[in-house]
Formats: sequence, structure tokens, C-alpha cells
Amino acid sequence: MKINNFALIGELLELKNKSVTLIPGVKITKANNTQIEYIKNNFTSFKNLSNKNNHWEYSNPNHTEAEQDIDLFEIEDVDFQVQQENQVLNNFYVITFQKDINFKNLELSMLLAQNEMHLIFMYKKIYDFLFSKYIDSISYNDNLWFTIFLNNSKLFNRVQINETTIEEVRFIYETINNFYKRNESFTFITEAIDDYINLQLIPNESKLKILGYFIIIEKLLTHDSSNTDQTIKRQVSRKISLLNKRFLNPINLVEYFSPNPDTITENKILEQLYNYRSKLAHGETPDFINSLQILKSSDHANKIIKRLIKLVLIQSMHEPQLIKDLKDC
Repeated sequence: MKINNFALIGELLELKNKSVTLIPGVKITKANNTQIEYIKNNFTSFKNLSNKNNHWEYSNPNHTEAEQDIDLFEIEDVDFQVQQENQVLNNFYVITFQKDINFKNLELSMLLAQNEMHLIFMYKKIYDFLFSKYIDSISYNDNLWFTIFLNNSKLFNRVQINETTIEEVRFIYETINNFYKRNESFTFITEAIDDYINLQLIPNESKLKILGYFIIIEKLLTHDSSNTDQTIKRQVSRKISLLNKRFLNPINLVEYFSPNPDTITENKILEQLYNYRSKLAHGETPDFINSLQILKSSDHANKIIKRLIKLVLIQSMHEPQLIKDLKDC
């Protein structure tokens, strides 16, 4: 059987239809038998997976019975359902794409989406000018694979694919394409994007990853590296508060962190997030009982920090001149 260009998605997906158009020329679909066999035969790291880590074919043995019996997203006719341990399944989802798609920009747009997706193995036909014919080409991210499995990093989650997800990825993809087509040079933004991509190789549980997110935000929004922590904190808090009004999907920080919105402000939360950053940077243990009580826990805070860095990066590509002016002021 002829194989078309495709890439394996690391996450387990939930979608109503067997195939959905992500952007023009790109579809998400359940992998067919030929694609699965090709992955198994050519993805070296895949061959070393134990059943415990192979969530594409085996259910996660760490799931409780309650988790196995519920439909997490309450969608009818969902292909993926949590099955009994070690029962062989087909949870392989791939994207199929045309040759004129900018794959790097597509990969970044899926990474910056709120429900992010990682492309970990790619097959495509490339033209060999020496022999004047198309040949098979494969690529995969062994560094990302190492981060996920050998470090036991819980990187892959279940992702629900719905209209909101699709619209967001399309907006980000168009934003990235338009940004790189600009004549102006915004080096500090392209460097921040590269830094974010490189941070994906650090396990989610690492404090270095959270510090890396803050460093990127500071690179994009603050000026004068000689400023004190207090000055940087005021810059970050003020500028993120301004940008939040322009984000495609603004974050309601007060609602996220407080059940009683009358007792807390957005600015107070942003300052506390930066205080959390300072504790990590200085090797201190964050105190979520007293001084950082508003943030509740590192997991709770880290989720919103990751969401913020994505939104700031997207806005930086969408309105780079605004970000430059904001950085300088």
C-alpha cells in the first residue's frame, strides 16, 4: 500500500470523527495498519517500549477502575476508551499532510496550542535531485523521547479535538507564517521561540523548566538587565496584565486562583507568580501555606505559567512591533 506523508502524534486523542481537517492540507486521523507497521519497523525507540509505556497499544496500568469506566470528555462514539490492562488497542493518531505545508510552523502551532500536541515521528517523500526521483525520508525526536520515557516525565496527556482546538491551531499557524514573512527583524522574538522549543527537552517536573519560562517572558517584555528583581516584577506584572486584554483567549487569573474573587486582584496574582519565580531562582522552597498561599501549589501555579508563556509568544508573533514597544517602555 502506498504511504502518504504522515507524522505520529504523541498524545492520545479524543475526537468525534475518524478524521478531521486541522488546517488546509493537514488532517488528523487514526493511523492505518500500514502506517502503524511503518512506525514499528522504522522508529527505533518504539521497539524498546514496555507495555507500561506504550499507551498507543496498551492501556495505562496506573489508571484506577473508576477512570477505566468513565468517558473523560463525555463524547459519544469516541474511538479511544480506557481498556483493560494489556489489551492490544489501536490508539495511534497521525497527521497527514501535503508536501507544500511548512512542517516546522505546523509543529510549533500544535505545541503552542492550549491542548498541545507533540509530533514525534515523521515520514515524508522528498525529491532526490541526484537520482531524479522521490525517496522515503524519516525523522524522529529521540531527545524528546528520552525526556518522556527515560525520565518518566508525564508529558503526554489526552487531548480533546474539537472546534475550539482546531480554530486555535489554525490561528497560531497563520500567525507563525505571517510573522516569518515579515521584512522586519525581531531577533529577540525568534530567539524566544527557539528557547521555548528547546525547553521541551526538560522534564515537566523540573524547576529549571519553570525558570526557563520566566526567562523567556522577561526576554520578551522587560528591558535593562541591571534592574532589580522588584523592578522586573513590576514590569512583568504590568505588561502581562495589559497583554491579557489582547490575547485570543484571555486568562481569568482571579477566577483560576481564588474562589472568592472579591478578595484578590489580577496584579496581586501576577506579583505572587513572580515571587514564586524568585524562590525557585534562589534555591528556596516555595511556601504555599503562608507567603504564596494564593497560588495554592506548584502544580496549580505551573499550569498557568505555561499557559501564559504560550499566549505571550503567540501575541509576540501576532503583534511584534507592539511587543517591541512594550519591551522598551
